[in-house]
Amino acid sequence: MEDLNLVKMSKSDIKKLSLVKNGDMGTTSKVYRLNDYECLKYFNYSMDEYDMYRLNKFTNLRFEGANLPNKLVIVNNKFRGYYIMEMTLRWYGTGFDSVTLQQIRQVPGVQGVITTLYDSVPGEAWELSAIQKIKKEVQDSGLKIAGIESVNIHDDIKIGGGDRDKYIENYIKTLERLGQEDIHMVCYNFMPVFDWTRSELARVCEDGST
Repeated sequence: MEDLNLVKMSKSDIKKLSLVKNGDMGTTSKVYRLNDYECLKYFNYSMDEYDMYRLNKFTNLRFEGANLPNKLVIVNNKFRGYYIMEMTLRWYGTGFDSVTLQQIRQVPGVQGVITTLYDSVPGEAWELSAIQKIKKEVQDSGLKIAGIESVNIHDDIKIGGGDRDKYIENYIKTLERLGQEDIHMVCYNFMPVFDWTRSELARVCEDGST
């Protein structure tokens, strides 16, 4: 059992978590939110050591719409659940993406999107009203904003230019305003000239992806 990543909790720990939904096994399982990107599937019954070992060996299988992480939860010395990842899709926003939120909503298991304000200018502080507008649009479709990719970093920050401090202050304001709207996961890229790029976009990986 030493290869298992065990997380020990108590029943009082579970009660502090927010309930997302009853699990697919009815009243015998529930899904609780742990943080912005992980949930806990909790069982009212416990599994024995063999079941724990078997579950650990199958972590490469598709489960709950995502790869089952190698984290099993022990509550009061009994196996009672495991962490599940939140499944999201990238969405470039209305007017920037040919895929609609309604279409994304139809993908089994998807609960949210990763998006950004694509009409924003690098270095500008995002207006709270603009953040609220896109958040409402996503929520009205039955989804949520799971994270922002990305808040572009102005080149003066990257190279230590004369307006570096001004743009850092704007970046902080943007992060604060995202936090006000309960958006806490933000991706950023620190490559020069452009948000991000690759020297060869068509290189084929071992799994066949590019």
